[in-house]
Amino acid sequence: MYLTPRSGTGKTLPMLLMAHSYDNGKTTLVVLPVLSMHEQYLYRCTLLNIQCTTWTSRLSETNSPAIVLVPVELTEWYIFRDYTHQLFGLDLLSLIVLDEVHLFKTHASFRDIMDTIAWLAGLGVQVCAISATVPIAFEPILF
Repeated sequence: MYLTPRSGTGKTLPMLLMAHSYDNGKTTLVVLPVLSMHEQYLYRCTLLNIQCTTWTSRLSETNSPAIVLVPVELTEWYIFRDYTHQLFGLDLLSLIVLDEVHLFKTHASFRDIMDTIAWLAGLGVQVCAISATVPIAFEPILF
């Protein structure tokens, strides 16, 4: 039997600690489907003393914090893609995390978001998909 951790049990804690302790100044991009999750991440990062911010077009690639939160809608913007390419080119991109990835399927622009996930995966950086409730039928779509 496979047991899936329930929501709120700390599935993101290992990723937060890894971004803080082991990435040596690199940035982890965390793509979030729900605005309220940004507040949760910012709060957890504050408690753990981890540098974290929500991505804006004014964020510098050379001075990015350990964790950059990205609303899934903004991943389609060419400005975000340029930022991500520059992080990668400077070897400052450590990991891409897709949190609550099952919610992307219900998003209004699902097809565009799946194209974005494929684009992110094509960068050559590890992509980590986190969810407590991914239906088995959805797994092949993600892979």
